[in-house]
Amino acid sequence: MDVKEVRRRNVRLMLKRFDSQAQFAKQLGMDPAQLWQYLADPVHKSSRTMGDRVARRIEVATQIPYGCMDHPMPYNVISGDRR
Repeated sequence: MDVKEVRRRNVRLMLKRFDSQAQFAKQLGMDPAQLWQYLADPVHKSSRTMGDRVARRIEVATQIPYGCMDHPMPYNVISGDRR
């Protein structure tokens, strides 16, 4: 799996930490439509791939370690569950 798909999957899992996509987008400091583009299936013509800058921005905004967005993360890291 390439890094683009890993990032997309990680963001989809992180979304579960929030009540809505709009709330998650607000936490990230981006428009909900922009977040949707990163979440969308790559075959959808409105989808966007997530670059390094956006991945680092998400790490900072969600307080996960630097570089985590580039690797499949354990659910507890993504979900914020510290068990």
